[in-house]
Amino acid sequence: MTFPEPGEWAIDAANSSIIFSVRHMLVSRITGRFGGFAGRIHIGDSPFASTVVATIDPASIDTGHPERDTHVRGGRFLDAQSHPEITYRSRKVDRESHHFIVSGDLTLKGVTQPVTLRLDYGGVVDDPLGHRRAGFTATAQFSRSDFDVAESMGPMPSGGVVVGDTVEVTLDIEAIKKESP
Repeated sequence: MTFPEPGEWAIDAANSSIIFSVRHMLVSRITGRFGGFAGRIHIGDSPFASTVVATIDPASIDTGHPERDTHVRGGRFLDAQSHPEITYRSRKVDRESHHFIVSGDLTLKGVTQPVTLRLDYGGVVDDPLGHRRAGFTATAQFSRSDFDVAESMGPMPSGGVVVGDTVEVTLDIEAIKKESP
């Protein structure tokens, strides 16, 4: 498989997704997505010299339950009004078996912590309009409490919490090569 050629690539939000899930009441998972995000990928001469910077609008959260979404946008969870951006900046790219490991910093609710992405490269193609496109799928997990996103509505009568601490994220990213000037 051919790796994307070096240069600047823009995340195509219309053809990409950021999906997350958390445990709910110890028996199921709640899944949601962010609709507002953007980013750029710099592909270096070597894949290991590549970087990514991405931003997410926390107010764009959608779990399919409007009342819950309003609560999660609020100060006890994402505090989207005071912290209108979630950012990720890569620091290093390594290879592990058939995957790339992207080490970077996630800033959420004003707190920055290291978060590692496990990245699979999907390939590169020219679309019918002549744009060069590349696909990537990445997964990560982190603890909400590391970012002061620790609201859990207290313990349940049988033990445990209403909302789990571990957040699992899947990013399906399609990027478009920027034209050289």
